[in-house]
Amino acid sequence: MVSSALDHNKPRVLVSGLSNGLGGTEIVVGRYIKALSSYATFEFLATSDLSDVAFVHEMNSEIHICPDIDRPIKRFEYLDHLFQDEPNRYQAVWCNFNHLLYADVLRAAQRANVSVRIAHSHNSRFLGGLPTQVISRFNRRAALRNSNVRLACSKEAGSFFWGDNFQVLPNALNFNDMEYDPVSRVVIREEFGLSSKDFLIGTVGRLTSQKNHIFLLKIMKELLTVKSNCKLMIVGDGPLHKSLQESAAKLGISSSVLFAGERKDIKDILSSFDCFVFPSTFEGLGVAAIEAQLNGLPCVCSFGVPDAADISDKFLKCSFNVAEWIDAIISMGRPNKLAGGGRLFMTSTSKQVNCCQSSLVDNPLVSVIVPMYNAEKTIQKTLNSLQRQSVSNIEIIIVDDGSTDRGAELVMAIAEGDNRIKLISQNNSGVCVARNRGIDEASGDWVAFVDADDMLPINAVRLLLESSDGCSLVIGALLNEHGDYSGKAISIDWKTACSLSLAFWDNVNKVPFSSFTKGVVFRSVWGKIFKKSLFRNGFLKFEDGIRFGEDALFMVDAYRLAESVKVVDSAVYCYVNNSDSVTRNTDISAIESVDNLLVKLYELCHVNPDLSELYKQSAVREVLSLIRNCARLESNQLFKPVSNIVCQSYFSYLMEGFASHRYSRRFISEVKNRITIRLLLARRVMAAIGFTKFVYGVR
Repeated sequence: MVSSALDHNKPRVLVSGLSNGLGGTEIVVGRYIKALSSYATFEFLATSDLSDVAFVHEMNSEIHICPDIDRPIKRFEYLDHLFQDEPNRYQAVWCNFNHLLYADVLRAAQRANVSVRIAHSHNSRFLGGLPTQVISRFNRRAALRNSNVRLACSKEAGSFFWGDNFQVLPNALNFNDMEYDPVSRVVIREEFGLSSKDFLIGTVGRLTSQKNHIFLLKIMKELLTVKSNCKLMIVGDGPLHKSLQESAAKLGISSSVLFAGERKDIKDILSSFDCFVFPSTFEGLGVAAIEAQLNGLPCVCSFGVPDAADISDKFLKCSFNVAEWIDAIISMGRPNKLAGGGRLFMTSTSKQVNCCQSSLVDNPLVSVIVPMYNAEKTIQKTLNSLQRQSVSNIEIIIVDDGSTDRGAELVMAIAEGDNRIKLISQNNSGVCVARNRGIDEASGDWVAFVDADDMLPINAVRLLLESSDGCSLVIGALLNEHGDYSGKAISIDWKTACSLSLAFWDNVNKVPFSSFTKGVVFRSVWGKIFKKSLFRNGFLKFEDGIRFGEDALFMVDAYRLAESVKVVDSAVYCYVNNSDSVTRNTDISAIESVDNLLVKLYELCHVNPDLSELYKQSAVREVLSLIRNCARLESNQLFKPVSNIVCQSYFSYLMEGFASHRYSRRFISEVKNRITIRLLLARRVMAAIGFTKFVYGVR
């Protein structure tokens, strides 16, 4: 413990959650403490000496070394004595969290009646392995109960730790602290044996799995094949240091990868870079990316980095696709003008058009149709992803379906800087009418559909176009956003979904039914481009009045009309799980819509008998989706109408085709779902259980 003469005239604050290192939390908290030091006296609580945290010793602060949680009794006694031996010693406790292992500090402070108990989240996920995450989840309720001020470095970090009750405290940074220095650029490059001609990409952060350095090594392996003068500098230290060096050696790129270790001269290091790369699986904010932009660096980041880190017009998010990162890095290297320290910061609320361009000829024109209803919170991200496509010859048609928020205003503001954006307004008529209106207004050779809360990876349109030769329809894989954009393709197993091994489908008769029912990839309109000729004479359109399953119905007709179909084994669409979306808000009108869909599918079975199996399988899907959505509801109010749908429409239209349906196991799993069992045990649904047992031989 380090003692110091304390100013008892100032409130005393106990700060916990700092580690003996130079992480983002320590940097940010240190800046705030320095700024507040004239107003309060700060002490520190840690499990080890904070000798490497410079500002702690600069302030001559008192450091309390507390036993770690592996000694729970000793730790409890220490905290009890710390707060109880001198009542009213602290006026505030400030707990900084990357996980909640040490939430007991808040409990001890609450027991001692400390008036201000701050819980400050610095990440959007719990750090650590499975035991740490389990304990953190267990401690979350206690942390909420024992704190009375909840802070977060970003919206994402606050929502994950605290739910809805928190305040974002921006991680303020000083521009001058990170401003580009041309002299430092030369000095650092000489230190590491780099020439002015070397293209240096780099990252800064602890060597942990969260930072995803192994993905950078894979990128570097492929990048060297197209840019031989490229070097990668990894700044930081951590438990994965040795394994990353070994991985670089196995990949044969050791000579091109520089492990710089921990550095305090971050401004100088950043000045030596040509592009900053940040592939974290998740971040609370991404201070390192902000510092890089302050240095004037272009930044290529993962979707795990919150939008709050985007402060310049050279900030780009990519999915976990190596080719996409390579294109982005090459396109976004530090411009020559920055050799003198130019700045790249936005002067308006909207991004400028096309921060990077591809060498692909800007032909043909692609019309991207975006139906929008009360999408104020998400439309900017969606538009930014469209504007940043690596091909520029696109038109963006926003169809505002009678929104009551500021979404249309935001679109108009962005459209002022991009003449490719066209806003169309209509009375609220539903997504089907909105998409049909967009189709009528489209002038492109190809048509794509994007929802107003989703995004496209930078190379999405280019990848689809490059595979479009001779096709009427091109399909790509999806990315599912579960808060961190894992980068994994969802609802698709390419080896089993396409028996033709991603081969070219000559006609609709060769589309495997199992592929269509395999997942949302084949049933949705997302992640695809359609030849405009498919829409001529109204042969292909969305059925008005259908709220659920309009995509599936549309795609059945698309497969029927398409001369040929091509599958691209690349992620071309980022699907965001939105709790406010239509498909997740189940009500009586939604149930009636499903009923209408089933009737329509039943009619189509007779109009197109060759496709009856496909229609039936689509219907099964929508019924299952309805049950799943209703299972999320706390109320029983929808059980009866759902029962009517399941017992009447379901059995009337689907009994014949259900027995051979390959999605049967999913239905069984739905039955086993706790809430769904409640649904199926409703009086008018008892027959469903008997039917399921009969079909699958369940005993």
